Amino acid sequence: MPNISRSVGRNAVNEASDVRVIRTLLNQNRHLLVPFADLPDLGDIDDELLERIEVYQRRVVTDATLADGRVDPGGRTLAKLNENARDFLQLIPLFPLHARPTQSYKTGGRQFRYRRDGGARLHAACDLKAPPGTPVRSMDEGTVVQPPRTFYDNTIALEVNHGNYIARYGEMSHTVPGLNRAGVAIRKGQTIGFVGRLSSGNSMLHLELYSGSAVGPLTVRRRPFNRRSDLLDPTDFLDLASMEVDDTPEFPFPDAAFGLVSPRITGRLNLRDGPSTSAAVRRTLRVGDRFKILGRVEGGDYPASGRTRKDWLKVELNGVQGFVGAFYVDPEPQVGRVSDRVTTRLRLRAQPQEASGVLASLTRGTRLAILRKVDGDDYEVGGASRRDWFEVDHDGAHGYVAAFFVDLVEEDSGPAGALNAILFTFEPGGASDRTARQDGLRGGVAASETMAQTDRARVMRFKARYMVAAAENDLPPALLAAIASRESRGGSALDEDGFGDRGHGYGLMQIDDRSYRADNSEGPFGQAHISQASDILKAKLERVQSDFGALTDSAQLQTAVSRYNGGRGQAAPNSDVGTTGGDYCNDVWARARYYAQVEAWGP
Repeated sequence: MPNISRSVGRNAVNEASDVRVIRTLLNQNRHLLVPFADLPDLGDIDDELLERIEVYQRRVVTDATLADGRVDPGGRTLAKLNENARDFLQLIPLFPLHARPTQSYKTGGRQFRYRRDGGARLHAACDLKAPPGTPVRSMDEGTVVQPPRTFYDNTIALEVNHGNYIARYGEMSHTVPGLNRAGVAIRKGQTIGFVGRLSSGNSMLHLELYSGSAVGPLTVRRRPFNRRSDLLDPTDFLDLASMEVDDTPEFPFPDAAFGLVSPRITGRLNLRDGPSTSAAVRRTLRVGDRFKILGRVEGGDYPASGRTRKDWLKVELNGVQGFVGAFYVDPEPQVGRVSDRVTTRLRLRAQPQEASGVLASLTRGTRLAILRKVDGDDYEVGGASRRDWFEVDHDGAHGYVAAFFVDLVEEDSGPAGALNAILFTFEPGGASDRTARQDGLRGGVAASETMAQTDRARVMRFKARYMVAAAENDLPPALLAAIASRESRGGSALDEDGFGDRGHGYGLMQIDDRSYRADNSEGPFGQAHISQASDILKAKLERVQSDFGALTDSAQLQTAVSRYNGGRGQAAPNSDVGTTGGDYCNDVWARARYYAQVEAWGP
């Protein structure tokens, strides 16, 4: 819990770091201090802070002798502040984005009750402006009421019952796997989807709230909002909402694991010489940057979403070691395999407990994307009890498996991976100016790598599936990931039904329904779809091998990649003639080399 080293308040030492801690704790006790507004995040003492401490002591500590406007280390006032802050974080809703928007949701067309369509109706939500692809998180524990469905301007909405209220999270591009049926359980703070982009170019989370006192569809022909009668104003909820889940990010493999810079950071993350904000900065890291985690240490205080923390990670990036605040790091999903220790099938459950519903039954050898290790209910192995479970994704289902029955797949972190090695036998030219222009870039390899980096978080959600499909056809898994980046920007270019390319290209890998019967049995991001795309590329390669047997293996694969898009049938190095942008293989190959170097890939 947050602590202070010296006294704060009237006639106190008032060190800046301690003053900030008390300001934060008072803000987290604001439910006991109505009608006071939040205190600014300052290291200075002022009359407003002194008054707030005294009011808190009179109202909450309820000891007249303590109403002296001073907070001491180990004292009753500090203990009460911490106790009630913990309760506050558990009870209040969580803000649905990792950062509050710079544009207020209480003004202009973003505010609830704003007049729309010339006053014919009123706005039924608060709009939270954010860049496309921004993660959306669940405000509370809850269950899916209405799975993802088409919403305004080809975006989607998800409806969740949070117990005391129902939330409609709208204008998202897509949701995370596993939320496609009613009744699915959702954790507080769990990423549920991503902010979409409207045809106007605007992007935001459209948040509607309902009390739950009525039944039926949320959208109805009922003026003035065209919404169900139990519609609520989200403004007060959002004002009160906490920015931080009352959980420390968990790292399932603290030693020799890999981590990614989290979207919780609003700018760049500093890699420092030591576990302290006063240590020298060795380099700055962007959201999505990947590094090796060497261990966890306790260090100096650092700010984290209005609180102070001391947990740091020692990490290594491209041979450079340093320290980063653990709060701003997410563990990279690991690849697991259902172990041969399983005698029949391993059950994928909705919660980490044997009494929970079964989402799927997995055979030995099945690959899984492991998100983290958690403690759950006991299960027995050989007469002994265990509580370790893995939270995993498998073919669109999100759930839990008993960790004892899953083996980690040893991974190779660089281009030495056998299947990706062929990517380093050819130096591509990268994206054309026409292709690079979509991201405001000039053509070349650097543009391809930048676009791959932009798509990386979206693309790598399905990493385990590329690896499965690649192994089936002896193809580079990084190449399949690069095709997903080029074709659909990791899925962000798809509509609510999973289509792009004016309704003809299906799924992450954009299989053209004019040439193939797209396999949609597991959805646009499922293993079936990715494996079908891999099969198509393999068939192209086999045809090229037949037509151009004298080409090197690398040149044959380059030609097949071009033909995945189209072109005029020429062989490499001219295979990109006639492809979209005139650069398909050169761009995809450059993206693939980038992914092969920055991601860990299995054998």
